[in-house]
Amino acid sequence: MTMFEAKLREFEEYHLSMSNRLSHYAGLSMVTIGILGLLHQIEVANGISAAWVLLGVTLVFDLVTWHKVAIPVFIAGSIYLAVASIFSVWTNLAIFSVGLIIQIAAHKVFERNEPAFKDNLIHNHIGPRWLVIQFGQLLGFQFGYKNHLRLNTDVADLLRWSLNKLVPLVANAASKKMLSKVGKYQLNQIRLREAYCVEQINIQTYSEDLRDSIIQKQKRLGGSFAFTSGSTSKPKQILYTPERLQLFKVSSASSSLQCFRLMQVTNPSLFIFASLQKDDSFASLVVSTEEKSPGFISGIIEPAKYLNHPLVKIVAQKYGANGARLWVMAMNSPGIFYATNPSTLAVFFDDIDTRWSHYRQLFCDFLSGCGGFESVNQDPRWYKLICGLGRGDYAQRIRALSECAELPAFNVICPDLKGYICWDGGYVTGFLGKVLHYLPADRYMHIPMFSMSTETLQTELLVTDDTMHFLPTADKVLYEFLPLECSDEQVNELLLATQLTVGHSYTMIVSDPWGLQRYQTQDVFKCVDRVKGVADIRFQKRRGLNYSFTGEKITGEQVEEAIQLIVEANPVLRQRGVQFTLIPSRPKTGNPHYLLLVANSSCGELESVDQLQLASDFNAYLKDINHEYRDKVESGRLENIECLLLPYDDAALLLDPKTNKNTDVENRSWESQFKLTPITTKLWQSLPTDRLKLGSDYVI
Repeated sequence: MTMFEAKLREFEEYHLSMSNRLSHYAGLSMVTIGILGLLHQIEVANGISAAWVLLGVTLVFDLVTWHKVAIPVFIAGSIYLAVASIFSVWTNLAIFSVGLIIQIAAHKVFERNEPAFKDNLIHNHIGPRWLVIQFGQLLGFQFGYKNHLRLNTDVADLLRWSLNKLVPLVANAASKKMLSKVGKYQLNQIRLREAYCVEQINIQTYSEDLRDSIIQKQKRLGGSFAFTSGSTSKPKQILYTPERLQLFKVSSASSSLQCFRLMQVTNPSLFIFASLQKDDSFASLVVSTEEKSPGFISGIIEPAKYLNHPLVKIVAQKYGANGARLWVMAMNSPGIFYATNPSTLAVFFDDIDTRWSHYRQLFCDFLSGCGGFESVNQDPRWYKLICGLGRGDYAQRIRALSECAELPAFNVICPDLKGYICWDGGYVTGFLGKVLHYLPADRYMHIPMFSMSTETLQTELLVTDDTMHFLPTADKVLYEFLPLECSDEQVNELLLATQLTVGHSYTMIVSDPWGLQRYQTQDVFKCVDRVKGVADIRFQKRRGLNYSFTGEKITGEQVEEAIQLIVEANPVLRQRGVQFTLIPSRPKTGNPHYLLLVANSSCGELESVDQLQLASDFNAYLKDINHEYRDKVESGRLENIECLLLPYDDAALLLDPKTNKNTDVENRSWESQFKLTPITTKLWQSLPTDRLKLGSDYVI
């Protein structure tokens, strides 16, 4: 480190507050303009003013002491002189005085200290050079000064502050727009029913005929296909035109703004947990995985986009996907976490908790510029990246984390975090308890994710008087509801959202211009309230999950009931927030049976669980619930249930069709859509069990 760099870093220690630095951008500029303006009135020789002499002397001095900053400082000085030459002596004197007052006041108010030049006169020389370096960093230039712990994030922070001030206004506008849509809802739905000509159409599920119809739609309308996670035997193929994607993004933006206002965030940024690789899911259509730097504003609003930056990819190769995520979080301190499935959050939290020493080394390496950061520190793009990603004194947060012997509370990692958004209904609630361990309810707000399936946007969020409502109001979608006790043949029982009864449950039927007509989503919603007559609904579960070998017909509801009983009887399962799925197995020898797969974010936490006893208890509960199953087991046509404990990532590797190899687990491809349902309709023997290390003594 040169003497100049040492003095520059000393100068920086006096200017840690963003408000103070912003004041100095104006104050130092005014002082410089005032001095040059006054000197410009003094002619030295042949029309050359003392101001030009000063600039020439400093150019020579800078070329000798630190040549990389010499030319930029000379150019900046020339610009300041050109401005100063416009004004009179008294005006320049006034500019100088105001600039000096701004600097002194800023130190007293924002830093609670005295200006640097009062302790060391050499800071009078350093100040203008610091100013040039600060402006240069905003434009992506470093001038050879590579202190990645003191980069200029002021423009990004100022933009965050400005956006935060705009959030209440824009969120109020979004709420008013939603209320206007609700007011016109019934008339709009009646028009859609007529436009889509569904009166004579029966309720339909996904079929090859429907797939062919959607493909023909794509040929006429254009667009891309999104594929479901494959809970059916073959993934469903759903059309997303550019118009449809735009409608979804507008709806998501409206919901996000209302969440920002509801949580009273100070940093209006949403950290989205998504797969780090491109796939054919709907999430990949919405969240870009292209290796590039995000736009300045989009990176501020969605900091997780920086995970696709080529340089952050290098960091991920060294420390893993979760390491890269943790680093981005600590650098940015986002306001809200967003994950489709709470298991995504639980697995992430458990991983950074159990492997904290590994991630602590990441922070140490960042501070020292070693390890996985050594190569990226040599890339000019790295400094521009940090200027956009970093928030406030990011180096201080990183330094504090590097000194923690164990995982600290999340208010240390992300002091601006106010809450998180994820599913809370159906079969994913098991992991919510684990999430609450790391994000306690008394500090962080949980907002249930507004319902979105690949097939359709099921509900939109409306916040009124700090109350959340989830309404089936997406543009161009006709929503019809079938009472839960009715079969799909009872088309005459279909209701609009304005006809639902509070406290009752219904399956959602949708029609749209992208190929779906009276499509049975199989998703069950409960009407909990009304907003101007429109049903406020909550997702409960999936309908129609069942499996049968010999007529026992085990349903998802029966498995859920047995799961509830076994969790109540085993406190450790309730504490760890595990998830279950029942998998049918037909071995080459012996009778068919079912396998109870228990997935947890960290299997080490379940070492005390007796798998044989767990299988026996679950088997007994299921027999009491399903007498046909009991009779089939007792008659010898079915064998008793067996049990297998797996880490959640291994369960995804086994059951998620988009997770095909180890790199998919590293990139967490399952985070796009994958979720465990109470019962899996695929045979164990059809699953890629060779990916798992179950041990040679385990036979299913």
